[in-house]
Amino acid sequence: MIVSSLLRVSPRDYKRKGKIMAVKTKEKKVEVPKLSRDRILELIGEMDTKLAMVPKYSKRDLKMFASLTDMEVRDAVDDYYAAQNGRIRVEGKLRAYQKEVDDEGIYSLYLNMQLQNQMVMESLAKDVLTIFVQNHKAAAWFDKVKGLGPIISANLIANIDIHKAKSAGQIISYFGLADHKRPWLGSKVVTERVNSVLGNKKNKDITYEDFCMCCNLTKWKPENAIEATDFDGNYIFKKENMNTGEIEYTFTKDKIIRTLSKRPYNAKMKKTMWLLGESFIKVQNKPDAFYGKLFAERKAEETARSEAGEYREQALKRAQEVGKETEAYKYYIEGKLPPAHIIARAKRWVNTIFLNHLHEVLCRVNDLPVSEPYIIAQGGHVHKIDCPYLDVL
Repeated sequence: MIVSSLLRVSPRDYKRKGKIMAVKTKEKKVEVPKLSRDRILELIGEMDTKLAMVPKYSKRDLKMFASLTDMEVRDAVDDYYAAQNGRIRVEGKLRAYQKEVDDEGIYSLYLNMQLQNQMVMESLAKDVLTIFVQNHKAAAWFDKVKGLGPIISANLIANIDIHKAKSAGQIISYFGLADHKRPWLGSKVVTERVNSVLGNKKNKDITYEDFCMCCNLTKWKPENAIEATDFDGNYIFKKENMNTGEIEYTFTKDKIIRTLSKRPYNAKMKKTMWLLGESFIKVQNKPDAFYGKLFAERKAEETARSEAGEYREQALKRAQEVGKETEAYKYYIEGKLPPAHIIARAKRWVNTIFLNHLHEVLCRVNDLPVSEPYIIAQGGHVHKIDCPYLDVL
């Protein structure tokens, strides 16, 4: 039980009469003064009043928050989600406690105090990130996109180095939207494939050509894998010779397996894109929701294709991978995609369109050349969805 896990006392003990309540612990007997119900409610009311006070920021504060580095913004985003998760957790504990115990008690006061702290931290992180986004070069564009709030906007800005991302495809891959083409294989599969190339070779005999063959089998580009670093930021495969100043490369089976077993995308940003897709779904019925409308159109198109049997082969293959008792199996076995699968496809597609547009916006505000999407430049497609709201830049 929630109460007994903290104070080792059952809920009914809180209903006992008297000004002093004895709480037994393993160490010793501790006397805890019991507050009156009126006093507890008074304290909770005072906390609510303090929480309602909106902090006032000076111009200096605004300027300071606007100059945060990408690393600091990423840290603030993590703090926001940690505080949000903490608030949800405490709210759940508080509801469960109030359901078990009819009367307000000391533990209820403690939970309300904890809830206040989580809400203050969540609000602070949101304010800081909002100010950061409002002072960005593309602030007006971010503000125009319905379904895109300050938290996700700040996270996108802090995780995209537009000077390195020469195309939107690199961002799409880094954010995990191309994982169906380049999945995370894991150490077991990578070990098997590396062993098939290296066999019993000793580390001193492993060449760069062997390394490239291992990369190709695990769907890594050698030029990307060789730039891999450890947690301290040190290169794994290359090291500068202190005497000659030249870069030397050393390949070992263990290093190759550890590198190629890494997740080929940013897990946090993949979750962020999932949240963004959910936001676009929520605003799809608003008349000025550009990406929400795109989602609705794509969903209808995917549904029609599924009903026409265009995904029959894919659906029957999936039917062998899911449980027969699931709702999805009923659709797959008939050669159709279930509604959840169709929604996921539509979300991935609209997120891809959004990232192409975001890449164009960031290039424009940083005076960089805008590259055409891969599917247009090399894929042979001619129909392009133009980026909206460019007039506000």
